[in-house]
Amino acid sequence: MRTTEVVIVGAGPSGLMLALDLIKQGVRCMILEKRNSIESNLTRAFSVHARTLEILHTRGLADAIRSKGRPVSSIPLLWGMHVRFDRVGSIFPEMLVIPQFEIERVLLEQFLALGGSITYSAEFLGMEQATDSISVRFRHRDQEESIQAEYLVGADGHHSGVRHTLGIDFVGSCVLPSVIIADARLSRPSSEPLSLVANAKGFVFIAPFGDGYHRVLGWDASLTPHDDDSQDFDRLALMVANILGEDIGINDPRWISRFSSHERVATTYRRGNAFLIGDAAHVHSPAGGLGMNLGLQDAVNLGWKVGAVLRRGAPVALLDSYEREMRPLGHRAVKDSGQLIREATRRSGISASIKDTLLAGAARIRPLKDLIERGLGRSISGTNSAMLSRSLRRFALDRHAGTFASELMSNREVLEGLRKYKHVLVVPGGYSVPGNPELHERSVRVEIDHGFRGDHPRLLRPDGYIDDWRL
Repeated sequence: MRTTEVVIVGAGPSGLMLALDLIKQGVRCMILEKRNSIESNLTRAFSVHARTLEILHTRGLADAIRSKGRPVSSIPLLWGMHVRFDRVGSIFPEMLVIPQFEIERVLLEQFLALGGSITYSAEFLGMEQATDSISVRFRHRDQEESIQAEYLVGADGHHSGVRHTLGIDFVGSCVLPSVIIADARLSRPSSEPLSLVANAKGFVFIAPFGDGYHRVLGWDASLTPHDDDSQDFDRLALMVANILGEDIGINDPRWISRFSSHERVATTYRRGNAFLIGDAAHVHSPAGGLGMNLGLQDAVNLGWKVGAVLRRGAPVALLDSYEREMRPLGHRAVKDSGQLIREATRRSGISASIKDTLLAGAARIRPLKDLIERGLGRSISGTNSAMLSRSLRRFALDRHAGTFASELMSNREVLEGLRKYKHVLVVPGGYSVPGNPELHERSVRVEIDHGFRGDHPRLLRPDGYIDDWRL
């Protein structure tokens, strides 16, 4: 039987990100992908937010990804308000509009350049766990095969075979049936960077990719999952014209799909030595564009921890923190995206009328409008998210522990340390740090000429979050 250290099922963005992080740490991994190729110009996800860009920056990936996207400073809401990303306190104060396939290409190119490989046409069949290993069965081109690994990661999407095999429940429900989504050209596009219109007839969201195509998403209450989908493009064009009140000339689709939006979170992200990441762990509405972002963050969070256990002598207990840190973010994404989609779809009735009146009034009060827009920007961008961190050793808890070190993301020495998957000890100039062999062996020391949230040293984890170490 063949062996490896980590088997990853699924070669979407989260699976590729995890594989790239592992191979950079010298961890042997194998990706099993059911499709016969992932090269495509089709996409579902289309946005990357500030916190995800910051985390990608710790891996040296942000510049390559940003070069293929289009930054926008805000997205429109109702009531004359916007979600403002240009005030979120990040070196990337933006939402990057970028097709999912472009992100996959960047990750795949780097993974292959480092000697990685993907086994295509490989269907996951099942697994058997022992105390310290997992035997994974899969069908590869009509031949059943097995491989033994230390860890298994399900990155295989909403209908995850890994999650099903593990017997993990996917709790939630369908909240929005029959949304039509397409990438198409527009003869008469809006001059606005992004468009959102929601009224009693339904809602439409439009975002340009910058290559002549636009993401067009439409919903109205008349469409059901049982309706024939053969004429969905014509149906979408009529829906858009009806909701917008004008014909914008939607044409030449390169991709179209109909889907039902679910809100679900796995009851656990781990069972034994098997883990779930991305859509296998959580799904939610497309509002806010949170899905791919959280999947990439899942991958980085789990990736450095698996690498630390397998290559840097970290205790296996470190892996327990993956679910503790990321599952609350999955629940939060469901809540935030759900709130946005409900505002867009519940546009009739007395309660909607009262809310519209109140929020339209708030939008006319500049300080209140700014406060709401900044708060929404921080929430959707993820820049106000934090981790329940775990240190190398137990010291007094720092109140900044678990928050991201955004202020240091332009420091070359800090980034060099993080990109080596090291902890980084950030020390104000002239500050004497007592000897701690374990700390110094596993970290890179970087002196700065100013304080960093105070005038004492702080320890950064390999993903850029502040650890709970303190003198």
